[in-house]
Amino acid sequence: MSEARPLSLAQRGLRGAAWNYGGATFVIIGQLVYTALTARLISPAEFGAYATAQALLMLVGYFTLNTVGNAIVRHPFLDRTVVGSGFVLTGTAGAAVCVVAVATAGLWADVWRSPGAASLIRLYAPQVVLIALATVPLGLLRRDLRYRASSLIESSATLLGFGIGAVLAVQLRSADALVLGQVANAGILLGLGLLATRSQLSLTYSRVQARSLFSFSAQVSFQNLSHYVNNTLPSFVVSRFLGQTNLGFFSRASLIVGLPLTFLAQGANKTLYPIYPRFRENAEECRRMLVDVASVATAVVWPLFAALAGLAPLVVDLLLGGGWSPVAALVGPLCLYATANFAYSVFTSFAESFGYLRQIWLVQACWTVALVGSLTLAIVADADMRTIILIAAGIQIAVHLLQLALLARLRSVDVFATLRVEAWAALVSCGWYLATLATTHSLAGQGIALRLVAGLGVTALLALATWLALPHLPAGRAFTRRGIPITWRPRLSQP
Repeated sequence: MSEARPLSLAQRGLRGAAWNYGGATFVIIGQLVYTALTARLISPAEFGAYATAQALLMLVGYFTLNTVGNAIVRHPFLDRTVVGSGFVLTGTAGAAVCVVAVATAGLWADVWRSPGAASLIRLYAPQVVLIALATVPLGLLRRDLRYRASSLIESSATLLGFGIGAVLAVQLRSADALVLGQVANAGILLGLGLLATRSQLSLTYSRVQARSLFSFSAQVSFQNLSHYVNNTLPSFVVSRFLGQTNLGFFSRASLIVGLPLTFLAQGANKTLYPIYPRFRENAEECRRMLVDVASVATAVVWPLFAALAGLAPLVVDLLLGGGWSPVAALVGPLCLYATANFAYSVFTSFAESFGYLRQIWLVQACWTVALVGSLTLAIVADADMRTIILIAAGIQIAVHLLQLALLARLRSVDVFATLRVEAWAALVSCGWYLATLATTHSLAGQGIALRLVAGLGVTALLALATWLALPHLPAGRAFTRRGIPITWRPRLSQP
């Protein structure tokens, strides 16, 4: 019996993407069901307080050194001393940050003018420690390309957290249930991660290794913090100047778009981050690889956001109910923002893995300056939520173009080839958007069941048409170049 041929790097990456996105699919379905349930049990004001609490926990989370996991993934020579030093660093930082979150809860709630958030923040704080401790185990799984194990652990923990939160929401009818579900999620994630990597874990501490891990992790964490601030500024403006109820509407729209954005971006980056460093010694092949990554990633992801934008009223009615109708007008602009943000995140992940931290800092500084200036003008002009989002989307597009230009100067990116494949993906996405938007308008006023069937049907036809056209698109040619031929065709008639 012949030996099985080892998988190529592209095939291993594709298999990893299948596991990451497979797990993400179940999580998204769970999140949608969870959102539909909790939106009917918890008021918009409670969701506004929850969004305020989340903002602080996300902010302080960047000080837990959770990017030590990335340092573990890209470390050239890993041993138990490196692992132990990383575990001690993240545990210590997580505990310190938890204390800070509890101490500043009241002040944060006052700044956001969201008085109900203070108690939620204190209830939420243990999650910071649990997530920090899970960083190293998950990094070890990704380094070893154990995509199946990491996907199963993360998706299982999230789904169990949803289940716990849903049960509590039925009983409590308050945002406390949402917070407790998140804390349970973090605890389960830590437990499963420790179990999966128990043979590799250690508490051996080395000051030299800790300093090396801290140096990289601190820079990346502060860059991620800058990214978080830029993403959070629009919601802060809404909360500060338009009120907590409007923030509740904004937060639900952000969830509808941000949920698929987070999982699609994380799925791609978790798959690609351990692979990027293997192209470090071949600049020409690196440029070709990045063009292929951009063509496939945008061709798969951008049309999904286009369909979501076109079907926004249906999605909002289905998930949130009639009382949340203002959310529908926000989903389309947020989808435009999400497409640019997804592409930006893919190239930022590449830049980080190659150690191009100075370029990342420059891009984020320009992003912050442009965003602060534009939002200040929007406040003066008394802009509404939709305009605020469109401003953020336009700036995100410009930021991605700047990012490509800087990486091209380092001879790591073929900027014109990248823009060409992104233009093809944008063209396909426009077709998806127009078709779904026409469906939405033609069935306005009809029952939700008919609109749902029509929306799903049109989306399925668009997916089929895109698949049939794939060999003629840059994404199809990228698959073929990487030894993954597109061979399946639907049999339309009997032979």
